[in-house]
Amino acid sequence: MQPDLLIYLHAPVNKLKENIKKRNRAYEQNIETSYLFSLQETYTQYIKQHNIKTLFIDASTADF
Repeated sequence: MQPDLLIYLHAPVNKLKENIKKRNRAYEQNIETSYLFSLQETYTQYIKQHNIKTLFIDASTADF
């Protein structure tokens, strides 16, 4: 079953890296930039392939 709406919080990889550094969690510090790019691309391709109604939200200025 497919959701009626997917909410996708997007932030540029450089912002994600800044957040990781700022949080200073040891287990996150070695996450590769290439992995984050790959993850974003995988989500984008999944959304396109499954034709899911998606609300893209720019989370680059959000501070969770």
